[in-house]
Amino acid sequence: MYLFGTILIICGIVAASIATVSYTLVTRGNTAALAYGRAGTRGALLAVLGVVLLIMYLFLARRYDIQYVYDYSSADLEFGFRVAAMWAGQPGSFVVWALWGLLAAQLLVRRT
Repeated sequence: MYLFGTILIICGIVAASIATVSYTLVTRGNTAALAYGRAGTRGALLAVLGVVLLIMYLFLARRYDIQYVYDYSSADLEFGFRVAAMWAGQPGSFVVWALWGLLAAQLLVRRT
């Protein structure tokens, strides 16, 4: 699990970096980089969605061997509270804000 989550995060960072560099090149007149910017944005969104699904799985499967799940969940929580517990800590908050930001970015990507 740790390796899969780490790979998703690294892929998201790489994709976001590609998008950033590509859109910077577009502002300097290189319109060919626009396709790479769009692909990087979509790749970052897919990576963050993967992280969200992984965290959701860990909470719903009650994987208390994972420190984050152990800290913010318990066996007596109902389904809705376990889903909400995914965003309880600082790492979960970062993931939810990254998800919302990338969803908003998808709307902007479609307009360009």
